[in-house]
Amino acid sequence: MNGSLTVKNDKYYIVLSWYDDNGKRKQKWIKTGLPEKNNRRKAEEMLRAELQKYAFPDEQNDADEDTEQCGEDMTPEVQAKATEPEAAPKPKAKRRAGLMFTDVVPMWLEEAEKRVGPVTFEGYKRTCENYVIPYFSQEENNFFVDEASFEGLQKFVDYFTLGRERDPVSPKTVRHLMIAVRQTLVYACRHGYAKENPCSLVVMPKMTKSEPTILSEKQLSKFFEIIKDDQLFPLIYVTVFLGLRRSEVLGLKWDSIDFDARTITIKHTVVKSETCRIIEQDTTKTASSHRVYPLTDGLLSLFLAIRDSEAGNREKFGELYQENDYIFKWDYGKIYDPDFVTRHFKRLQKNAGMPVIRFHDLRHSCASLLVSKGFKLKDIQEWLGHADIQTTANTYAHLYQERKEKIAQSFSFDESLLAQPSDFSVRNLLENC
Repeated sequence: MNGSLTVKNDKYYIVLSWYDDNGKRKQKWIKTGLPEKNNRRKAEEMLRAELQKYAFPDEQNDADEDTEQCGEDMTPEVQAKATEPEAAPKPKAKRRAGLMFTDVVPMWLEEAEKRVGPVTFEGYKRTCENYVIPYFSQEENNFFVDEASFEGLQKFVDYFTLGRERDPVSPKTVRHLMIAVRQTLVYACRHGYAKENPCSLVVMPKMTKSEPTILSEKQLSKFFEIIKDDQLFPLIYVTVFLGLRRSEVLGLKWDSIDFDARTITIKHTVVKSETCRIIEQDTTKTASSHRVYPLTDGLLSLFLAIRDSEAGNREKFGELYQENDYIFKWDYGKIYDPDFVTRHFKRLQKNAGMPVIRFHDLRHSCASLLVSKGFKLKDIQEWLGHADIQTTANTYAHLYQERKEKIAQSFSFDESLLAQPSDFSVRNLLENC
């Protein structure tokens, strides 16, 4: 027998499921009387208690039958017969009690929704609905959560990695799937549904490392000259200069600019969710992404020009103007859709005859410029807002390799000497001693 929680009319219900002797699936709904809000833990406690009550019903029934047969109302002949030794009967199969893995996934999602941002949660939900739950809902793949095994989880990873029964997915996607599986089992262990989480034993597919594509300083200067009259030029220029993510440059608000202190603070983001919702957040990707830049003379002039233009647009559109505090937006006030920025940027590159790169590669181009000007790894980490220096090292190691090659080429020794034969030997050395 296994059980799960469901909500109907804003109240929790316990749903018990089992198979009868004929192999037919049965269900029993039990009222908890608990409202959905703030009662998840109490409902889970009631579910555990109910499962314990129904644990191994065949064993309990067998004990009841033995008590009835050996009672005082039995005749002496029947009692004597009952005490005669008989061949041990074959044990009946016990009906297993506990939660299935697929029962726990929705529980974890409900908790995750309260702990992570909306974009992250929608990614979790999509992963579970499209991959995790459909796979483990198959009878041969599902398991009791307290019996999670390395073999079953490795089979899951191999199914999507090798693509023997379906098209394989990328190693990155497989890792996202395992995040959902791992966190579900962590939830199960934390709430007492399981004791072990074997995810650490699973062999994951190797990630394929790809070096980012970048534009040189010369290419960027040419690109800026071509697109200087385009509506996205200010946004693209700021992105390259500060090495911002798309979400960060779209999230710049006027309260991010301190004209007196001449600083720019990255503290807001605009992202697009899995369901294509535009989400405005007063948070950054990580704590280290919250950073402050100096406002140069060029940037100061740029932002003052944008502010004056916004004032003119507000007067021009009147009541139709969509009031908000964002810096980069349409003339009538609506903020840019992140996908529009990506598409328009690609169109600009094509029209300018430039190498086609991703919008995010503008951030990498900024890092390349910093390396070429002699800045160290720690400087780049702080400028780009990486959470740790290892991320910076892994991403831009190839750029430093290029610098090492330039250093090697800068030595002025006469390397032609290395190509000439020499009669120097240990013997000559000893003879001259």
